Amino acid sequence: LVVDTEDEFGMLATSFNDMTAGLRERNLVKSTLKRYVAPDVVDYLLENPDAMDKAGERRYLTILFSDLKGFTSLSQRHDPRAIIKLLNTYLGAISECIGQRAGTLDKYMGDGVMAFFGAPKPRMDHPLNAAKAALDHLRVIETIRTEHADEDWPQLEVRVGLHSGDMIVGNIGGEGNQDYTVIGDAVNVGARLEAANKIYGTNILCSEETWEHCRDEIVCREIDTLALKGRKQPLRIFEMIQSKADEPPHDSLETSKLHQIIDTYEAGLDAYRESEFQTAIEKFESVLHLDPEDTPSKIMIQRCQEFLSNPPARNWNGAWNQIEK
Repeated sequence: LVVDTEDEFGMLATSFNDMTAGLRERNLVKSTLKRYVAPDVVDYLLENPDAMDKAGERRYLTILFSDLKGFTSLSQRHDPRAIIKLLNTYLGAISECIGQRAGTLDKYMGDGVMAFFGAPKPRMDHPLNAAKAALDHLRVIETIRTEHADEDWPQLEVRVGLHSGDMIVGNIGGEGNQDYTVIGDAVNVGARLEAANKIYGTNILCSEETWEHCRDEIVCREIDTLALKGRKQPLRIFEMIQSKADEPPHDSLETSKLHQIIDTYEAGLDAYRESEFQTAIEKFESVLHLDPEDTPSKIMIQRCQEFLSNPPARNWNGAWNQIEK
């Protein structure tokens, strides 16, 4: 409205204009945020503006770390402009997926991503949402390969780690320069699991805690037990493979083969933990007959052969000490 008086009507018109501008700004914020954050989270924050203005609280959440395999060395062999374009395409798509899964993008770390699920808006389904976001990474990379096949871009591979547990969430940093983030042992476990993919040649590893929450909807296979430095209890870890909703029919050859691989590998893992190393080798070799490229089976065969020559201590609990962080 055009305001050309200073009486009550002019004051009313000015207030109306201010309100309209505020609504436009609010709607712009909403439409922008909803590209990267779940719509219900945006609405929750607009209705609860103090939700992210907290000194800190302990919450049960799910942490996700992801990183591109060998991207630093790849970037040194390609045109810088192509690398930046590729990275922006990838990170933009991943950020959008995390938002659509009701996750909070914490930060970019070069070509890596840190995100958490279950805050600021409390949600009970955060482990499953995090699992779906992890699987989204594989879909995004496949989409990039397909849609940009004619560009001189390196082939990407991703590693993702997931863990659910108690962590501290809040604003951390100096006055005027704070990040809404998470800290704690559970966060460190998520980072360790991302790195553990290097050991097994896997793409997505999660803890037993996360697996328990999404086992009914995500196809997983138990990979190993890790003894993480600083933690008393060893950690059972699982490879996330795909959503059960995306599986072919249960009686299809592809699905039957996948579940045969999972069952045979886990039988080998049971034998391994019982120190029945020759039996374990036979099981893992059976997996390789089904899938000659299965890296976890190759790793476990090598371990079993070493244990046959140098048996573990009597009090061995089947856990493997993770060296890489």
